Amino acid sequence: MTTRPRRRIAATIAAAALALTGGTAAAPAAAAAPTGSDLDYFSYAYPGLRDGSVFETVTFERFEYLLGTEGTYAFLIGGPADTTTSAAITHIDAVAQQYGVEKVYVFDPRIDGDKLDIRTSSIATLKNQWDGAVSGFLNKDTTPEFGGEPADDPYLFIYDKSHTAGDAEDRIVASLGGTVDAATLATPDGAGAYKAEVAGVFDAIAEGGKADVDTQSHFTFYEDEVNRKHQATYKNPAAYGGDILTAGDGANWKIQQITYPELVQLLESDGDHVILFGGTWCHNTRAVFKDVNRAAAASGVTTVYQFDLRLDGSSADGWHIRDTGSPLAYLYGDVVAKFFPNLRTQYSIAAGGGQKVDYYPGGDTTIAVASAKKLEVPYLVEDNKDNAPAPIV
Repeated sequence: MTTRPRRRIAATIAAAALALTGGTAAAPAAAAAPTGSDLDYFSYAYPGLRDGSVFETVTFERFEYLLGTEGTYAFLIGGPADTTTSAAITHIDAVAQQYGVEKVYVFDPRIDGDKLDIRTSSIATLKNQWDGAVSGFLNKDTTPEFGGEPADDPYLFIYDKSHTAGDAEDRIVASLGGTVDAATLATPDGAGAYKAEVAGVFDAIAEGGKADVDTQSHFTFYEDEVNRKHQATYKNPAAYGGDILTAGDGANWKIQQITYPELVQLLESDGDHVILFGGTWCHNTRAVFKDVNRAAAASGVTTVYQFDLRLDGSSADGWHIRDTGSPLAYLYGDVVAKFFPNLRTQYSIAAGGGQKVDYYPGGDTTIAVASAKKLEVPYLVEDNKDNAPAPIV
């Protein structure tokens, strides 16, 4: 985790957001130290991995978005709870550097970073989403390899939606399955053999020893998805302002989408963090992206971390953790209970009904139900865990 000083920014950004939403916000704590931090999730989650590695996380929403866009991308499926990924990731990073690879996009199917694997989940809405990505993108290939046991999936692969073999779709250009084990990778010979296999994946697209894989900025994702969903929502989008984001907004883009494990790491780390709760599916959140970004840039904010409480970026059922009816409501409730003791919301728990979130702490259905305050999106906070007892400053 690298830290950089920056001046206090909560009041400026909150004012911009409130002007658009008419919400309420806690005043900044004037005495809090104005520090800042940039999130390097991978060096935190994988001990021994260098800072600034080639890896970048993608949420399920951005994963599917990239799979649906033109280009040749490198992907890794896995997370720190997977022993193979943990053992292999430093070797993948080393080989990728040798081939001049700038980004390998990482999707962790364990959406809680631990046990909740959507590939094998008994929760139908989660499993169906993964199966949809497999049938809609990943297995549009001459030799479909995704499905069955997750350990057998190609977990490092090169993907190009337009790649064909003759007249047949062949989107997985090259891949390396997760059959190696951590014990083998711990030996010099095993590590060397594995690196050679990783090199074989990049060799499939390399010229002159360099693998030309594409990258895509966070802004490109936001511009495309915010404007697309705005256009799809209204019969006459121009009556509501036309495109929300334009190319000029990308010159100094500060907003970055993060996963649930990254949110937890962020809240556990030192320094001030600016977090925007909301998603591209929400017309009110779409409306404030532009001005939140503009205010953040003007205030010297390094990053505004955007977290979507709908973990797939769209659905209103099982993936929506800020919902009593979701089997994943504990992911929201546990965060509020642990990190946000001074959360202020439009609704109160006492109001009952849909104005609170009921959940089983830790997902343990054998214990009593707890209730959490229900924040409304867009919800913008500056958080500092050391500002006890009020970390939301």
